[in-house]
Amino acid sequence: MNKKTKKYIGAAIGVLGVAGALAAASEFFFDLGFVNRRGRNPDPDMSVWDPHAEQKTASAAVRNMKRRRYRNAMDPETVKRREYANRKKEEGRAWILSKDPERWNITSDDGIPLVAHYIPAENSRALFILVHGYRSNGLRDFAYIAKPLHEKGYSLLILDNRAHGESGGKYISYGALERFDVILWANEVKRRLPDLPVILNGVSMGAATVLMTASMDLPDNVRGVVADSGYTSPSDIFKSVIKRMYHLPEFPFVPLARVMSKRRIGVDFADVSAAESVKKTKVPLMFAHGTGDTFVPHDMSETNFANAPSGMARMILVDGAEHTQSYLFDPKRYGAELDRFIEDCLK
Repeated sequence: MNKKTKKYIGAAIGVLGVAGALAAASEFFFDLGFVNRRGRNPDPDMSVWDPHAEQKTASAAVRNMKRRRYRNAMDPETVKRREYANRKKEEGRAWILSKDPERWNITSDDGIPLVAHYIPAENSRALFILVHGYRSNGLRDFAYIAKPLHEKGYSLLILDNRAHGESGGKYISYGALERFDVILWANEVKRRLPDLPVILNGVSMGAATVLMTASMDLPDNVRGVVADSGYTSPSDIFKSVIKRMYHLPEFPFVPLARVMSKRRIGVDFADVSAAESVKKTKVPLMFAHGTGDTFVPHDMSETNFANAPSGMARMILVDGAEHTQSYLFDPKRYGAELDRFIEDCLK
């Protein structure tokens, strides 16, 4: 074998090695971002809907480590604010469980069992379908606002998104498939409670999901959409997270993730966009976002708001509020704006 041949073989092996490394890295990041069930409970709060279920708690050592980490990394005011948020979250979670929610079940268009939990209000004026965020659940994401909504006469349907909580499925699709599930839930409400208007309310990924439904064929019981801390599109949030959290370039990881998404889930997440959907919204929209959000930049909500038709949307920015915590930071202003929005939707 001459030197030239050896050189070509070495170059080919190098190219194959790089390609293999990229494929392995892409596979790793795809699983990291899209898979939320590996044949076991993916969510420590899966059984939390049963208040008598035995809950796994972190050891004292783990709790102390987290406390030290927060205290070392944050100023005293931030630590105090986080502790307040955690306390309010636990209070809200306890209130939701105290209402003994009724379990609802449906099946998605692609055969996945979906679960939600229903809390009726006396003489209910409307029902809120609450759509939680990425790798979260309704107990966390709506702990702050569930009780205030209920006290104002609104029934609540708290979803477990596919691949979360008690619902089935393995893959998260960042709203691409979840939007169809939300519409199925709205139709289920219409079947069970035909005279009750519906407001779709999502946070984070849930916010982007409900915005993606805004231009779809919604049942006539849906009167409005509330989107808190939502992103413009799956592609945009991927690019943002890859850059900020992993310090990686968009290329080749995002294109490879698209290929694997089409192969494994059957959708190209680049084909869906909340920012595009709101341009053709069929219902009024309300956007909320905190300027202190370091996960989903608040300018994404501003872009979504700017894309909505004139007169079809309103926006509230809460100074300093962190991700999904706008209501917690300014409940009076947020609540007043939400009340006005709902009244307009129910006219």
